[in-house]
Amino acid sequence: MSGVMKLLSLSDYERFTPDIYLEDNQDLSAYGLDAHVIHTPGHSNESISTRTKDGNVFCGDLLTNTNTPAKNTLIQNADVLDASVEKLRALAPSTIYPGHEKPFSMEQLTNARASYYQKG
Repeated sequence: MSGVMKLLSLSDYERFTPDIYLEDNQDLSAYGLDAHVIHTPGHSNESISTRTKDGNVFCGDLLTNTNTPAKNTLIQNADVLDASVEKLRALAPSTIYPGHEKPFSMEQLTNARASYYQKG
């Protein structure tokens, strides 16, 4: 197997069994976090986000902010990702924390999308 293909192969990764299974809307206070789970598939089928009591959302790899706030381009299903973004939008988060790069507001995400479509 070539070096590049070996790097891309998932067969070399050790599988694990989760300690807990989280469900949509699950309260996380029992784990010391004043937040709840939001099922937000799209990047992957089982992706989740968390929303804290003060309205911050930690969205993992659903959204990114490399140059500007945007939907992740590494996705399993674009329609499902769009539905997850709308689910977050309906929660009116105060700040969104992506898995990588800088936090942003939902308004910044909306403005970035509008700017992108105006250029095209």
